[in-house]
Amino acid sequence: MSRVTPTRMDRMIASVSPGWAAKRLRARNRFEIMAGGYDAAIDQRYRDGQAWRRSLPLDEDTLIGNRDRQSVRLELHDLRRNLGLVFGMLNRFADGVVGTGLTPVPTTSDPEWNAQAADFWQNYMKVADARQRLSGWEIMRLGVKARLVDGEFGLVKTDGGQVQPIEAERIVTPQKQHRNEGKSVVEGFRISPKGIPVGVFISPRNAGAVDDTKTQFVPMRNFIHAAIVERFDQIRGVPGAASIVNYLRDKGEFTAATLFKAKLDAFQAWSISSSADMIADNLLDRTATQPETPSGVREEKHDMGTFYYGPEGTEVKSLKSETPNSQYDAFTQNLLTEIAMSVGIPYQVLMLDLAKVSFSGGRGILMQAYATYGIWRTWLVNESIQPWWNWRVAKAIIDGVLPPAPIDSRGISEWYKVEWTPPPLDWIDPKGEATANAAEVTMGTKSISGIARSRGTSAKAVFAQKAEDIKAAMDQADLINEERPEAGVTWRDITNPGGKPGPQPAPRPSPAEREEEDEEEDESA
Repeated sequence: MSRVTPTRMDRMIASVSPGWAAKRLRARNRFEIMAGGYDAAIDQRYRDGQAWRRSLPLDEDTLIGNRDRQSVRLELHDLRRNLGLVFGMLNRFADGVVGTGLTPVPTTSDPEWNAQAADFWQNYMKVADARQRLSGWEIMRLGVKARLVDGEFGLVKTDGGQVQPIEAERIVTPQKQHRNEGKSVVEGFRISPKGIPVGVFISPRNAGAVDDTKTQFVPMRNFIHAAIVERFDQIRGVPGAASIVNYLRDKGEFTAATLFKAKLDAFQAWSISSSADMIADNLLDRTATQPETPSGVREEKHDMGTFYYGPEGTEVKSLKSETPNSQYDAFTQNLLTEIAMSVGIPYQVLMLDLAKVSFSGGRGILMQAYATYGIWRTWLVNESIQPWWNWRVAKAIIDGVLPPAPIDSRGISEWYKVEWTPPPLDWIDPKGEATANAAEVTMGTKSISGIARSRGTSAKAVFAQKAEDIKAAMDQADLINEERPEAGVTWRDITNPGGKPGPQPAPRPSPAEREEEDEEEDESA
């Protein structure tokens, strides 16, 4: 609770009636106490509180409204086009969350069906866009970027089995519904009496612009809505970078102003002394000459700046520029660190600046980035990719493109059972990581399945490939031993040539020894 201080009026009253002044102070103090138990609830002259001003006890959709939400999106898209920092940030997230694509690993009880479903999805994703513009991989990457700049995106399921991507600005409330907005339609979504979204209104584009005079209603069973929300009652997404729009804009303007100032300094950076008060014609084409100033300095302007001519004997030198100053790097890094923190990745990852990072520090940086990417990947899978898979694979089964999925013990189809594997993430210390993982698997604190998923694959795929490798190594070992029996090569020698030798088999008997053994067997028989 802040201390109540006497005002000028209180002091004037105290000079003639101290009791009255004290009563005023006590009353104001009680008022401050009633205003709230936290300092944050008290509006003070030292800071500008926003409670009951721009922050009101309304649901997020009503509080923000379509216009403000659209304004934030437009600002972020402008920054994406014109500020390399934002363009790079979007690509950092798309690279880390999706990379070269999320691969489905079906986990039903039928390996043959799993292979068929995975192959079907791989081929389908090449032509997933109903408009024949984007691959499924590109839709995933744009979905990640949309979370930052739009806060949401949508996919309309079409009868042909493809999806039509929908940008957030195309989801609008029909003009005839505006009067009833809040009763049944909230920012383009029709809501049931229980608060359940039952459909969405989508406007087409006309000459590139959204034509909100026309809308098409799409039931939620035919629409996949991936949004990032921050409140329980929120329906529409808000851009993930909304809270740092001003930071990003200020950073762009600050960098541009600094560069402009440095260029101005460079254009007017030379002081020249000449007895003739002029320079050679072939040095620069003069465009204007100012008369000599009272201090004896003559100015000569050119397209690239201004030369200053001092009295004879003046040293020719570059005028020192203080732009950028010694605090520029530290200030800029602090600003960029706050921007990176707000989106959950380290500054070094945002700026791809690992030049001064130690080994252990680099490992911690990547672990934090991987954790954030993993959370975003879970959002992308749960909100869009898994529903997309469920619908498309079910449709393929109904259409006879895929055979029926196996049935579990409860009599329920397993078509929805799938894990999504990201591309492998590089290790900083592969040998150290492998040793640590082996130790944790031995202790039971980690599983092979978990390690495989972190490397962009699955335990089943690892075991299957390992089995194939062992079979191939055994065949190769047999070929070598047939040619050179004395070698005694095993499959372990082939699969682990640089490690410790595996258990050696008993030496193969020579032809003479084999004949003696055969004779002994015949005699014993």
